[in-house]
Amino acid sequence: MSFFRNTPRWVWAVIAALAAIEPLTHLWIEHGKVEGLVHSGLHTVDTYAYRSAMLHYTDDYFSPYANCQSPGGGHDASFYALPHHHLYGMLGMLGRALHIPGFFFLGLANGLGLAFLLIGAYALLRAATPTLANRAFLLFALGGGIGGVLYLATGLVGLQNHVAFAENFQRFFLYELNEGPRAHPHLLMARLYYTLPLGLGFFGLASLAESLKQRYVGLLCTAVALQGAATFLNMRVGPMIWAGAVIYLCCATQHAPKRRGISALLLTASTALGGAIAALMLGANPALSESVFRVLGGGMWLAPFLSATALYWCCAPGPLVRGLHALPRGLRWAGFGFAGYALTFTTLYAAYQLYWGNLLQGGDTSAAIAVSDWSLLGFAAGAFLSRWRPAPPAAETPESEYAWAALWFLAFFAAAVSAFGRGWYLQFMPQRFIVILGLPLAIVAAAGLERYQARHPRIARTLAAAIVACGLVSIAVTWLLTHGPLGHATAQKQFRWTD
Repeated sequence: MSFFRNTPRWVWAVIAALAAIEPLTHLWIEHGKVEGLVHSGLHTVDTYAYRSAMLHYTDDYFSPYANCQSPGGGHDASFYALPHHHLYGMLGMLGRALHIPGFFFLGLANGLGLAFLLIGAYALLRAATPTLANRAFLLFALGGGIGGVLYLATGLVGLQNHVAFAENFQRFFLYELNEGPRAHPHLLMARLYYTLPLGLGFFGLASLAESLKQRYVGLLCTAVALQGAATFLNMRVGPMIWAGAVIYLCCATQHAPKRRGISALLLTASTALGGAIAALMLGANPALSESVFRVLGGGMWLAPFLSATALYWCCAPGPLVRGLHALPRGLRWAGFGFAGYALTFTTLYAAYQLYWGNLLQGGDTSAAIAVSDWSLLGFAAGAFLSRWRPAPPAAETPESEYAWAALWFLAFFAAAVSAFGRGWYLQFMPQRFIVILGLPLAIVAAAGLERYQARHPRIARTLAAAIVACGLVSIAVTWLLTHGPLGHATAQKQFRWTD
């Protein structure tokens, strides 16, 4: 495929190394002998759900979690109404057909899922931002914040023995050392139902970008099919990818409006179709539907996200602003509006947390509820002030290549941290938007490093090395300690939900 022509070998090495973590970890957990402990068959908190779904075809849809009031007793197909339940069910059947132990086969599938996500992300980078692709991929795949380094440092000086350590360190732990829907791809690796649809969506966006360049109908059809499949597998991920695709199409003004409009309509139709089929399946279990759309509501915590992306902000702000300047005239007001909202929200959030003394202990949700509605004034101010900014250039500039990523990041960042309507908005789980923030942030940070490279190459190399080094430390801490076999005596007791 043209996406991967002349791909550096280190890209494939990075993908292979990250993909190997899950299967090797499962092997280590299953066969590593720890005196006084017995392997439970679990790796992360949600492993029980994945293993149950892998067995439900052969166990006549048995669920050990059905309560005594279940109409179908302990066996009912409605217990597994989500599309990804059937993905895991087919995975279990394949593992049994190949005579591969289920726990290891789950780890192997998780590793391949992460590899698929990373390959899809690289394809998108090559198609949409070719001059930044390699550097952006490095920051996306291996970059990290300060959480892992701080965890090791606090351990070396003995602070982890303090009774309040877990409570105070949670700000640095939450989005960088705790697996789940996060900005860093390695934290998603244990969740095949996220990595697979994200990979499909990224491949779909790459096909969309190439279809605009080559005017090839087959590529557009591929993008439409992949978008529908991504939405069907994960009704949270699909609409987010669709929104990113619409942003990209709106920013791609060098292509004919008619072609962009047709592409947007087809992607919208495939998203609606995939979501409708998934919703129809989910309707078999109203309780499960309630848990998917209403339970675990909450917004993204600002301070933990800034900690997990701290070093990126040494090079990302400039490209974000320059990217907004390069947006088409009709989108600049929205971009500057989101920027104004983000600045106002961050300022008010910091003031709220300082006033209540919650810088370490928490209070993010209450802070978001208190400041979100007021921050809308910042959106209005940013959109209004954009009228006095310089007009966007008539011809394409280097910033035009990543302007869509700047708008994508700011729009989803604003959506993720907010709690509009005095918290009413939180029921829609905006925290889940964090999974779509990592790639555009890596793109704008790569643009900043590109600028540094031209003027201050030593600074650029040092900053890139620091981001990657922090990421490697965080990966090691996460998958060896907080969610790995070496943490049973330390991290998994400090943060008990990692057991």
